[in-house]
Amino acid sequence: MNNEEIYKMIDASDTPLMDAINRIKRPVPKGWNIKLDEKPIPSRSYDYDFWHDDCDDLNRLAGTGSSIDDCFDQIEDFELTHPYFNEDN
Repeated sequence: MNNEEIYKMIDASDTPLMDAINRIKRPVPKGWNIKLDEKPIPSRSYDYDFWHDDCDDLNRLAGTGSSIDDCFDQIEDFELTHPYFNEDN
């Protein structure tokens, strides 16, 4: 996956996020989205939101992270453990 494909998966106006993804050279997994959304709280633990294209109220394929790497780690955990990825869709 090249950078152009990665940019299509994220908010194109989010230049700091695109720069950060470029630095870590790790593509956003297919079907997942990550967005920098700095919250008005002192903790930086929730500055990144991530969600799957098929997220709904039942499967809750979404979360928050303190960094892009944190989001990637949580996405990997979802894909390994969440029933959605272990069923026929």
